[in-house]
Amino acid sequence: MRANHRVLAGNAGRWRLCAGRAMALALLTVGACTQSFAAGSGLGAGHRDDAMSPATTDEGQARSATDMDGEFLAAAVGFSRDQIAASRVIANETENSEIRAYAGRMSLEHEKLAEALHSLGARHSIQTPDAPPRQSDLNEMANTQLATVDRHYLSIAGAAALRKIILVYEDEAKSGQIPEIRKFATSALTTLNREYGMAQALEKKVSPKR
Repeated sequence: MRANHRVLAGNAGRWRLCAGRAMALALLTVGACTQSFAAGSGLGAGHRDDAMSPATTDEGQARSATDMDGEFLAAAVGFSRDQIAASRVIANETENSEIRAYAGRMSLEHEKLAEALHSLGARHSIQTPDAPPRQSDLNEMANTQLATVDRHYLSIAGAAALRKIILVYEDEAKSGQIPEIRKFATSALTTLNREYGMAQALEKKVSPKR
């Protein structure tokens, strides 16, 4: 059930846009999710006849709920941090005004989402990732040609990446165990789906099909 969470949390590095040229040092407060949370049930593998009390069972269920919602928070925070980093870089690298405007909006919206996600984690005692980008990732953008930088950006912040995180939010909205986090995921889908539509329209202009 939580496959989408694990894929996003485990592969968030694929979405990182590596900071280029002089902008690399500016990304001190953004990063990408490099962690995933176990989706175990919290119950021991062995069965103990009648020795398992109701209190023990409840405790296991509580741990399981935290793990499940923790996976969502890890994936969602990682994605938003990638969007902030990528958008700040492209805003200074691109020569396309529409890309720059889209990046500005993505940066602002995902700063708000990341802040809300961290607050949710803190209220429910769930640790959210706070890892800086790896230097090797930051250096990669330096070798990207200006002619392809827009497509590079859209591979991280475009429709395909957004569709993946939308599936994660939809999974949480449907199956999340903590009501407040589940409600947040549901409401955030409005923003993400709007971004998805914007990304599709932008990609048609930047990389029209021949």
